[in-house]
Amino acid sequence: MTSEQKEEKDLFDLFTNVFLGPAQWEIGKQILFAISLYFLFKFLWYELRPSVSDQNDYRITSKQIFLESKPFWVPPTLQQSALTNDPNLNSTSSLSLLDRHLTENLAGTLRAEPWVREVDSIKLFYPAYVEVKAEFREPIASVVTNSAFKDGIHSRALYQIDADGVLLPTDFITASISSDPKSIHRYLLIEGIRSTPVGTYGQPWGDPVIDEAALLAEFLRNDFKQLGISKIVISEEDEKSEIPSEKRSLQRNWRLETQGGRTVIWGAFPMSDVIRARSGLRSLYETAKDEAFRAEEAKLTRLRNLSKGESLDSLAEESFPIDLTLDNRSN
Repeated sequence: MTSEQKEEKDLFDLFTNVFLGPAQWEIGKQILFAISLYFLFKFLWYELRPSVSDQNDYRITSKQIFLESKPFWVPPTLQQSALTNDPNLNSTSSLSLLDRHLTENLAGTLRAEPWVREVDSIKLFYPAYVEVKAEFREPIASVVTNSAFKDGIHSRALYQIDADGVLLPTDFITASISSDPKSIHRYLLIEGIRSTPVGTYGQPWGDPVIDEAALLAEFLRNDFKQLGISKIVISEEDEKSEIPSEKRSLQRNWRLETQGGRTVIWGAFPMSDVIRARSGLRSLYETAKDEAFRAEEAKLTRLRNLSKGESLDSLAEESFPIDLTLDNRSN
């Protein structure tokens, strides 16, 4: 063997001793053993997972879903309704803590509920428990519509909306009125509306007049009971106007009616810019609404000063109608 061949053999032996020596072979066996354990565990997990996910500690039902700060007007059956109505959550596997899509699916189905405006967060806990933080829609007014039939017969329908003009289920207000007829005054009534909802619960009514009336109801929400105001009314003549719809907000002549049937002429309540801002960021919408409300504050202040902490019905009959559109504020 030449010196060159011997040198090459020595290098090969060095290589095998370093990379394929006893210590390295031992490490290789451990790695091979770990890989085998991994695949064995994976196989057993997929075999056992169905039985594990069926255990009560992993199962999610409506009773395990807690809606944080849920207001009293939201029905207690909302969680059950959400799970029942969504086909994605009707299968056994979809209602387990082990389902990696559970949070996403729950958020989606809760957002589809008409009482839920937005789902802010969902936290999962073991044993099976879900904590949901959400924003809820609040009833702001009841809309009364009249439908004319033959022979002069009219049918009245009662709807409920929130401040965004979104149609809400009537279960809450209907149950309240059935048990206590006076609870009809819990919310302002909106009358004179000619349209009917274009969508279903949880969807916008689809009428700019409703959008504007809902905002007026929100503007009055903290004062209407003390002032004794029961209705917001828009006359049919205003809505039959040939004025273009985009300018009609400036021309509408809103009226308020007290529980005693007295009239307050509010005049225009221009909210077109606010309604347009609703399609953008919620923060920009709220800013636009605050600015528009500040422009109307003088009218409300005048009513507060006139009533002096009492109902407007306590004023002398000759004080009515109160016209808030007049420059002369001597009433």
